[in-house]
Amino acid sequence: MDMVGKGRVDQVNYVRHDVPVTYFSTGYAQDYHQLTDEPRYVDYEHSARLGRFIHDVMLAIAERRDRPAITGSDPSYPTCGR
Repeated sequence: MDMVGKGRVDQVNYVRHDVPVTYFSTGYAQDYHQLTDEPRYVDYEHSARLGRFIHDVMLAIAERRDRPAITGSDPSYPTCGR
């Protein structure tokens, strides 16, 4: 399931306005973003590893001499039903 396309992630409003986003996930429980969603479903060790990876990627981008260029629309980029 494309969570960005379904509007179930925080980045969806950026995507709708053509603002580039990064999106990382550890997967989804069946009741993701529902009242029954509980912390027991989180794999905290895996989430911590993912957080460190994201930190390293973002730091590498931030420390570049040149900003990454946005070159235009990507056909695989979600459209959020626009």
